[in-house]
Amino acid sequence: MGSKKVEAIQPAPPAARGAHVLCIAAGAALVLDHLLTGVLLTPFLGAEAFVWANVLGSVLVALGVGTAAGEVLGKAAGGPPRAGFRLVALAGILIVLATWALPVVARAVLDRDPDSPWAPSLVIATLTILPGILLVAVVPAMVETATPDEKIATAILVRRALRRLSLAMLGGTASLALAAWPLRHAEEARIHLQLYGLGALLVVLGAVGMGGPGRALSFTLLAALAGVVFGKKSEIQDERYQAALSEAFVLHGAGRYYAETCPDHVITGTELQRKLDEARKRLKGNDRKIAVLLVVETLRTLGPLNLSGTGLKGLLQIYLPEASKPLILPFIEQIASVQSDGKKMHLKILRSPEDGHAHFKLPAKDGTEQEYEIEDDFDLTVLEPNERTTKIEIGPQNVSRAGLFEFNDTIKTPFRCKNVALWVDACLLALTVENGPDTVILSASAQASVGKVQTRVLQTIDKATVK
Repeated sequence: MGSKKVEAIQPAPPAARGAHVLCIAAGAALVLDHLLTGVLLTPFLGAEAFVWANVLGSVLVALGVGTAAGEVLGKAAGGPPRAGFRLVALAGILIVLATWALPVVARAVLDRDPDSPWAPSLVIATLTILPGILLVAVVPAMVETATPDEKIATAILVRRALRRLSLAMLGGTASLALAAWPLRHAEEARIHLQLYGLGALLVVLGAVGMGGPGRALSFTLLAALAGVVFGKKSEIQDERYQAALSEAFVLHGAGRYYAETCPDHVITGTELQRKLDEARKRLKGNDRKIAVLLVVETLRTLGPLNLSGTGLKGLLQIYLPEASKPLILPFIEQIASVQSDGKKMHLKILRSPEDGHAHFKLPAKDGTEQEYEIEDDFDLTVLEPNERTTKIEIGPQNVSRAGLFEFNDTIKTPFRCKNVALWVDACLLALTVENGPDTVILSASAQASVGKVQTRVLQTIDKATVK
């Protein structure tokens, strides 16, 4: 009895611990590869349930064949303890190749008969089943891993097999959480890079357990694959494919049915992204690259909504061009929530604990920073005097005229400019955007505590220079 207890608490030998790590990694990679490949295929196959049923079917085939053939594949790979490492490295190489060749495979199948019910099955099977089988085969291939002097009884072998199978399943479950971000933000997270990275990590992990020649071969093949991936880019790596991926897959918020049947004042992330896409489509050429036009079109498009500041920021991070983000996101980060009746937007600010205000800076044209302070919640009213001009009034406003001067009976706006243009601690009253055929003119109206309302051209953007 005593000797059995001692055996039970003995630590696993190094070979067994390595097998445990491999089993977890193989299970995680199996699930992650199938999920990400399924998402990456949506521009070709769509995102309907039948496609995802084929992804699940591919997983089940890999589990069945890989488990049955695991011992044979393990012996072909050289037997324990290096069999599992070699299988993992080979699976990683196949994942990188399958990811790079994904458009070629999809087109080869769909060009023959795009409406065939077998098309999704054949595309998914071609890309995922073989690396899946190799990953599943890691578990049976590593079951017999033991120290040279260890005698393996049948009961011990069965327990070891079940333990390593459970580790593989736990690894697969963990990878579901890991896949949550790329599945919901495919166009931002770059699914193809996720898959390339997964394959490369498996090659590196496999090379760890090999001898010198095996490691040299693995890293040589990995370097060659990297050269192909980044030197001769696949179709999945261009912006047009990324845009199609975003459009083909509902990535944000509740479903479209809910978006069409919910109360008017509620807007889901999915519906907001659709509205943002509509705004972007109305812009032509370099218009869509100019931050101020993007914001104006967004305000004109939103309609009735009730949205958190976090949700607005997350969608604008995806929606805005990189060059526009430094001009817009610092302001958006100060917003707690947005409510709109379709004509006027009410913005609640995130208040500083020191003074209860919101503070932010934006880059100026000369490389300095312009300081702004929002003293209280405020409104935005969008006016359109004509087709090319949009005026955004910042409220509340109560300006009364007195000859050449304009006085405010109360506070003009809570939006203060600290060192902008010719103003010092002035209240920003309105922004005017005139979208001409060749230029965009951005003007601002502001007023200090007493004095005339001043309107200044802040920036004239030559569309030809926007890249």
